[in-house]
Amino acid sequence: MSPIHKPVLSPGSRVLVTGVSGFLGSHVADQLLAGGYLVTGTTRDAAKNAWVQRLFDGKHGEGRFRLIEVPDITHQGAFDKLLDDITMNPDPNQVITPMVAGTLNLLNAAAKQPAVKRFVLTSSCTSAASQKPGVGLTIDEKTWNDDVTREAWAPPPYAAERGFAVYSASKMEMERESWKWHEEHKPHFVLNTGQTRLVKSLDFFVDVQDNARLHVAALIHPDVQGERIFAYASPFTWRGIQRIMQKLYPGKTFPRDLDEAELDKSDIVRAPRTEALLRDMGRPGWTSLEETVRLNIEDLA
Repeated sequence: MSPIHKPVLSPGSRVLVTGVSGFLGSHVADQLLAGGYLVTGTTRDAAKNAWVQRLFDGKHGEGRFRLIEVPDITHQGAFDKLLDDITMNPDPNQVITPMVAGTLNLLNAAAKQPAVKRFVLTSSCTSAASQKPGVGLTIDEKTWNDDVTREAWAPPPYAAERGFAVYSASKMEMERESWKWHEEHKPHFVLNTGQTRLVKSLDFFVDVQDNARLHVAALIHPDVQGERIFAYASPFTWRGIQRIMQKLYPGKTFPRDLDEAELDKSDIVRAPRTEALLRDMGRPGWTSLEETVRLNIEDLA
């Protein structure tokens, strides 16, 4: 999977992937297993998500992946044993507070285990910035979305439309508090974080497999230490995606042409660095939007 010379973690090492039944978590686990690593994946309901175990057993062979149930990530000690070998709620008190507590709980658990070498935290593009139509933002490793935090923690009532702000603020506060924790505790392991686009933020896309590869790079690349990795491939519009679909499937009919929109003009300062990491992982660079769309819809056409 990876041509990286002297990876931090040698193939055969065990890696813990939280939220392994999710869209991104499952792809991260898949990339790790393909690269020769052993994976322990956590889920809140092992019975409900037993399909993950069957999927990876069939694809990568039995004994390389194991699924573990962790119903409550905020419970003290929830992750301690695992690390021995390795809807949007609009109430910020019910989302942000437990999100931060759960992340710090996992960091504290990792700090107890001398064998842990890397901790990769999946953040969100919304931790850096929210979409501002017509405004070209400059995004770098020092950019934080303070506006969304103020919106999330505004006085009640907590109406449903606040849900996105609360989710975004939870990602930002989770990441920021993790960096603060790392600075204060100075653990033996390296912390890297990734800004991914799974919800509406800036109008940029990233292919989920590229996203997963970047998580693996953050885990094993010896030159990635204490970085915020920005997974922004390129700007897009929904009309552009529709054009790609019409090109790929000229015989299909669409209800109407979507309205034209201007491409996001934001400057992602660290994007070249991120693309270089993909090349280090043996890829030619970002997966194109057309290829991403094709891979997502080919089984539906």
